[in-house]
Amino acid sequence: IFFRTMGLDPIDVFCIGFYYALIVGITAKVYFKRQQGPASTDGYFLADRCMPWWAVGLSLFTSNIGSEHLIGLSSTGAARGLAGGYFEWGAMYMLVLLGWGFIPVYIKKKVVTMPGYLEQRFSHRCRLVYAVTSLLMYVTMKIAVALLSGAVVFEAILGWNMYTSSVVLLVCTGLYTTIGGMLAVMWTEILQSVILLAGGLGLLLVTLNSVGGWTSLTHALPQTYWSVMLPMNDPDYPWTGLAFGYPILSLWYWCGDQVMVQRTLAAHDLKEAQKGCVLCGFLKALPPFLFVVPGMAARLLFPEEVGQNTNMAYPLLVTRLLPPGILGLMVAAILAALMSSLAAVMNSASTIITMDFYAHLRPQASNSELVLAGRLGTGVVTILGLLWLPIIPLFSTELWTYVQSITSYLAPSISVVFIAGVFWDRANSQGALASLCMGLVLAAVRIVLEPLSRSAMLPHPISPVMHVLQWMARCNFLHLCILYFAICAGVLIAVSLCTPPPPYECLAGLTWTHQDAPVTCHESVAPLDLGEEMVGDELFVEVPLDPDPEGPVLVDTHPPTDPTPGAQERCASWAGAVRQPQTLGAAGLLVCFVALVGAFSIGEAPDGV
Repeated sequence: IFFRTMGLDPIDVFCIGFYYALIVGITAKVYFKRQQGPASTDGYFLADRCMPWWAVGLSLFTSNIGSEHLIGLSSTGAARGLAGGYFEWGAMYMLVLLGWGFIPVYIKKKVVTMPGYLEQRFSHRCRLVYAVTSLLMYVTMKIAVALLSGAVVFEAILGWNMYTSSVVLLVCTGLYTTIGGMLAVMWTEILQSVILLAGGLGLLLVTLNSVGGWTSLTHALPQTYWSVMLPMNDPDYPWTGLAFGYPILSLWYWCGDQVMVQRTLAAHDLKEAQKGCVLCGFLKALPPFLFVVPGMAARLLFPEEVGQNTNMAYPLLVTRLLPPGILGLMVAAILAALMSSLAAVMNSASTIITMDFYAHLRPQASNSELVLAGRLGTGVVTILGLLWLPIIPLFSTELWTYVQSITSYLAPSISVVFIAGVFWDRANSQGALASLCMGLVLAAVRIVLEPLSRSAMLPHPISPVMHVLQWMARCNFLHLCILYFAICAGVLIAVSLCTPPPPYECLAGLTWTHQDAPVTCHESVAPLDLGEEMVGDELFVEVPLDPDPEGPVLVDTHPPTDPTPGAQERCASWAGAVRQPQTLGAAGLLVCFVALVGAFSIGEAPDGV
């Protein structure tokens, strides 16, 4: 009777119950398997670094597709058309950069957290600043937005209010995240990705059938709805902002954010991680069709309701178009999106709290104690996300705009530091710290000024300073992101060049050009049974070869470096790398991106799609 009052038939209830039963089964299996062996931080936070490429790719995709995509992309489609789809297609080339630019350094260095990498590359202060920034972004953008968008869906489908749905989601997701750790998260994300793709495809087909097919949809909407490149003076998605500002946001999200990078770090090896990036890249071609296009159709099917609140586009499609059974599948798909994005953030936040804060406060902590600290950290982060919910409307009523704008303010300095850290050997800790601090100051200025400007509380400009503040409060967030990136990059370059360079030996394994160099800094070497001593910066082992009155022989423990390869060897090496399946897949991914953006940049939908 309860579910019937909510508009759900028994078959819908069965689909939802079956989904939760699978989640409980996966979590229980992982938990009892963990109890059979000792607690391990690699096992809890990185799934024992044993995941195959297809699991990495599906986990990356599902962690990215959260409830803000279901609600936000559909809302953007109803309001502006396909322009919001560029945020999905642009991830294709950024995943190639992740797999071939950043992951080789992360995996060879056995990085656990992104703040941990910054400490090895720069300093402990940089690690702390970035760790605090990441946790703030998780609480204010990822957890709170996922809960708010989920509340919109469940209010339309089940009639629950915001706090009831938020508490239910937090409890369910928090249980399997804290109990099972990263392994449970990734295996449930594999299941959720299948449900999410099947449910989204089903709703797309039903929606297109309701509007009379693809041709009817293309003729009924303005031609500007089918372009991803809008004029430079567009208030939301100017082509200059998408072309030059979006890569800055995306670089932080895919190459420097703990949530995304942690999935690739759980791969068995580098090749598996790269294949996973390619798989996720091809899957990223689907969200504009699965979520944006249905939102565009909702504007035609429900013009009054969607005109009043575009955030209701997706819930209206689900509740009014889907028959029993399919409705239950779609609710399960929405649950999958909600729980996968929440679980990804919870696990990554607990990793940062444990490895970047607790492990430094208690260096003698055992693995079991670290795992417990991670579980408690998950609970703290979820509570903070719940408390942030009432603050979101002060910035924007559209979830997608809120997420992208806050990211535009905080991401530029982080992107600068990671690019310089991996690809510029001359960047030092002073420059990185100055850039991160400058980024926080610039972000704070815009975050304070924007709600004041929206509520008309910002004083009328009567001086040059006030004119600048007014401009900063109203500038397009993507254009402002470009400016912030240029300022932070200038600060990092200037400070780095005015201060001593980092020691050459401390770059080993931490930059692109030194990823294969032997490590002589940042790492402690375990004692050897044969006896050891330090000579300068080098470790030597005392090896008793034969009785010799002159004393022991000192043998260098570093492997001998090969001579610089000649032109033929380099060509053979590059040819072998190009023939690798993951490299061919990356090339195909770039071609796919160019084809999609080119096809939808002409202001009208291509025929035959």
